[in-house]
Amino acid sequence: MSNIDELLKFVSHELSFDNTGHGVSHSKRVLKNALIISKDLNVNEELLTVSSIVHDYIDHKLFKNQDAQIEKLKHKLTSLNYDNSFINQVLNIILNISFSKGKIPSTLEGKIVQDADRLDSLGAIGVARTFQYGAINNRNMYDDSENCTIAHFYDKLFKLEKIMNTENAKALAKEKTEFMHKFVEKFMDEWV
Repeated sequence: MSNIDELLKFVSHELSFDNTGHGVSHSKRVLKNALIISKDLNVNEELLTVSSIVHDYIDHKLFKNQDAQIEKLKHKLTSLNYDNSFINQVLNIILNISFSKGKIPSTLEGKIVQDADRLDSLGAIGVARTFQYGAINNRNMYDDSENCTIAHFYDKLFKLEKIMNTENAKALAKEKTEFMHKFVEKFMDEWV
């Protein structure tokens, strides 16, 4: 079994509890997005691939003890014969891509993983994940509060297109964001 297959199996097992849209299917889509974005760019593809697969493994929304998750991830990557330098590069990427932290990664690979993750919040998949996350967190689809699911489109999702790091991601985000604007417009037309 290749390291990549082993990591996908690891993430699938470790995130099997997730019902918020951050499981292994999300990791696979982030990887797919990252490979599309990085086409014709000079990147470390192994670093990009590994970081894409494990990017949510230490996410504070999924795990209360981030330090314990970091240690488990280090152990797993070491068992796959990745050296400390590579592991530290992966950690540098995945610790700095969160929207809520407001950081821009320092490496091209980090910027691509951040863009790839954000792209999975957009388009048809993004709409589905947004409503899934809202339902799991007992948010109303729509009401006058700032905590309803529709508000999340305005608070975060519609802003992502403008903060993509790479030109390839900006182009992909534009189309996906247009779809979401049409969806929200139609949703509001049909809302009672």
